[in-house]
Amino acid sequence: QVFARAASINFDTEKFLNKWLGDMASEQFDNGEIPHVIPDALRVNGTRNSTAWCDAACIVPWELYMAYGNKKLLKDNLPLMKKWHGYVKSRAGRKCLWIGDQHFGDWLGMDAPAGSYTGSTDKDLIASAYYYYITCIMAKTCDVLGMKSEDYVKLSERIRKAYKKQYIKRGKLTSDTQTAHVLTLHFG
Repeated sequence: QVFARAASINFDTEKFLNKWLGDMASEQFDNGEIPHVIPDALRVNGTRNSTAWCDAACIVPWELYMAYGNKKLLKDNLPLMKKWHGYVKSRAGRKCLWIGDQHFGDWLGMDAPAGSYTGSTDKDLIASAYYYYITCIMAKTCDVLGMKSEDYVKLSERIRKAYKKQYIKRGKLTSDTQTAHVLTLHFG
């Protein structure tokens, strides 16, 4: 999902990424979880997902729509998007923050302590920021497709409020890393 926008601007990725999204949908579990890689060559037991990686289920269709304006592609991938979003929503619960699950974190962060592969940015902050972002994408997707978006809009407002309360104290982020600042600013 990180490279989908740049790839779609620089190359004709529509068919390739849409096919890959179909593969993702076929690998998606009944509860909405998505494996770490598509196709699921790893067959990992236990936790099968991580924020940002699996959020590609919502982000890639949206980026393809933004690049190519293809509403059909967005509509065709809506079941995948809804199912993933529903899974994340179930993990976040009433607190509207995705906290406590295993995530890769900022796995390329140069600020990682020795021996760590997750970087110094709070993984729950990353997960909650992406939860907000994909909820906003779901609202925009519904708008584009002429569907009701109010539930997603209201949920995004609740997530944003919970995020600010949890991660912004006295005007500063609780995780003072470049990643935390970029995600907070970029996702709004």
